[in-house]
Amino acid sequence: MRLNDRAASEERLLNAAEELFSKIGYDRATTREIAKKSDVNIALINRYFDGKQGLLIALLKRKMERFKIEQLSYPEEATVTKEAVSYCASKIHGVCQDLSFVKIIFVQLLVDPKFSKKFKEQLTFSQKVNPLFLERMEKFRKAGKLKSSRTTEEICEPLELYAFSCVLFKIIMDNEPKDVVLKNLKNFVEDYIYRFDADRHKS
Repeated sequence: MRLNDRAASEERLLNAAEELFSKIGYDRATTREIAKKSDVNIALINRYFDGKQGLLIALLKRKMERFKIEQLSYPEEATVTKEAVSYCASKIHGVCQDLSFVKIIFVQLLVDPKFSKKFKEQLTFSQKVNPLFLERMEKFRKAGKLKSSRTTEEICEPLELYAFSCVLFKIIMDNEPKDVVLKNLKNFVEDYIYRFDADRHKS
């Protein structure tokens, strides 16, 4: 099989798997159904992805690759604080749009040791913060608006972790309304970023 044929088959399998996982759940979606929906021979799922778990890992990898090149969903803000709040809010909005898939990943990590092992072996998270957000925050630093002996990435990583924890504990586990989560997130980010925002220390 030519490389372009394989790539096309892989893409159809991934698209079919994503749709079925979201509609009927990971456990209920069978490889036979995925193959039928994608019009690809079922044997190629094992050959290309090593089964359904491999399909889920490949889907996550694809989403992570898109994340690396994804443009921020909001315009550049005028202050450090507003930029940080908008970034964290955009993370929450983005995850909520893909919440069914995110839930599948979390559940599989918790209940399936084999999936968890593959997850750790095949996925790396060297880039913890969106590079475009870091770029914007660097502009504030160069303009004298972001003050700290820490690196920009060190400042931004806690924001990323807090947004992640909001998704996991507040939205997925506690089923808290998104507007309540966003309000509390705004308060946290404003308090956290205050020490670094030079404009807010001007009297």
